[in-house]
Amino acid sequence: MADAVADVARSGLLKGMARVGGAAATVPVRNLPSVRPSIPPALLEVVLLAVVLLAGFGLRVRFFGGFGLADDGIFWNEVKTIIVANTVQPDNQAYRFTWWLPVAVVARAFGVTEPAMVAPFLVYSLAGILLVYAIARQLWGPWAGMVAAALLAVHPMDVTWATIMTNDFAMSCFSALAVLCTLRALDADDQSARRRNWIGAGLALVLCYHSKVTGLILVPVVASIVWLHRHRARDVDRLLLAMLVLFGASALAIYALSGSVLAPMHMEFKFQGILDASSAVHRQVNWYVLRFFPDVLFVPNHLGDRLNAWYPHALGVLALLAWPLGLRVGGSVWVWLALVFLAMEFNIQRVGGYWVSGARNVRHAHVFVYPIVLLLAGYLAALRARRPALALAVTIALVGSAAIGAVSAATKTHVAFADGRAACRFLSTLPPSTIYLDPALDIRCTHTMPEVLTAWTIVRLSDEAPGRDSVLKKATAGYVVTGGGREPICCGTRSIPLASELPPGAELVSEVSGPVDPTWRPEPLRIWKLRDIPAS
Repeated sequence: MADAVADVARSGLLKGMARVGGAAATVPVRNLPSVRPSIPPALLEVVLLAVVLLAGFGLRVRFFGGFGLADDGIFWNEVKTIIVANTVQPDNQAYRFTWWLPVAVVARAFGVTEPAMVAPFLVYSLAGILLVYAIARQLWGPWAGMVAAALLAVHPMDVTWATIMTNDFAMSCFSALAVLCTLRALDADDQSARRRNWIGAGLALVLCYHSKVTGLILVPVVASIVWLHRHRARDVDRLLLAMLVLFGASALAIYALSGSVLAPMHMEFKFQGILDASSAVHRQVNWYVLRFFPDVLFVPNHLGDRLNAWYPHALGVLALLAWPLGLRVGGSVWVWLALVFLAMEFNIQRVGGYWVSGARNVRHAHVFVYPIVLLLAGYLAALRARRPALALAVTIALVGSAAIGAVSAATKTHVAFADGRAACRFLSTLPPSTIYLDPALDIRCTHTMPEVLTAWTIVRLSDEAPGRDSVLKKATAGYVVTGGGREPICCGTRSIPLASELPPGAELVSEVSGPVDPTWRPEPLRIWKLRDIPAS
């Protein structure tokens, strides 16, 4: 109605009525402000999503990590072997082509460099933002979709690991794709769209498996979601057929190459040491093992960072308030989170008379990130329907605190890994000599700059100060790298040589500025030249 009146006014046909002293007079209405057409909701949604993606991309690139994790030497060798020898190594990474195939393609095009090695993981991270947006939108509407995207864009773990060699992102991404296709298949009225989504879900499940064997836990997740909505599960035979064909083809290929369809599982157990009965006594399940994943979710790490922000805590509070406030989110995502958590938490086998667990790494907890973010978005959308201002305030608080946490956590890997990069680059400018390196820098320099250090004599120092002391006391020439950071999240500082450990007369030739923190960077990274000491 207001728009129609404004149109008439702009045409000069409408005149106002003014009463002066009780008499009516017609007064022409002039210079009325023009009414601009509003932005279409669909366009606004696209613009906001693009802004969230751009912010997430900028945050991740600003705190670029690169090479620096304990297993990065393994991943680097995997790709280098593919590029140089056109061969895939027959280990527990061979079947995980969802990470090494895109990495090898990028590395072949741009060279085996740190940015090339991590570029596919960054793409997986950004794709995850789009997927959680799509799932939340499918379940609870556009507002929930945008909230889920924003929560994930600043998630501390996602930001920190997005530019590190973290193949767990592939499994998370295809897990979300499997759930999204399943939900869309259940909701689709068009038969062809429904069948395409069932086939897409089957393909995503196979890609989960080829990201990591534990990706098979998404099969019962999808099956449970279908069962919850069985009254809408039409043409589900397309999912079963797709899984039969794709998993069958995968099994045949694995059997042809290894002689066993269970080879991926056996290789995982072998490389994790689970099959070694002699060491089972040292890998027994204990309280620390059982509380590992809950601690990653709820407790700050030794650096004081909450890698999952306050998301799990907020989810717990909203879940408790769901009944009195009448908040409903449905069971699909809860099933996803519960089954994945139980499978990861109780990944326990009986070996050598003991109950032992597989390797537990912080990055393995990334599989919980998407369902937690989605459930938060769902509850916030339900809260918005009853208390809009409160829902908005909670959302802003969660996104803001997560962004601060992301900067704190990512800064440490960004600075620490940059230390190693700076040390190797500086050494490459020096004439070949003897270099004393701690294990982490030895792995980095020999992998990322092998052509430069081939003429050097590398002496690997001990992880412990007493072992280093005995070597450095006898050192009479060459260079030593002290201080800086290494792998701050998973390792301590005891493997880092300090300036105080050097023999007398060492000459400082380079220093890298940066924060000093006793928990991860005890002193600035320095490179020293050892002076020749006359024999006594």
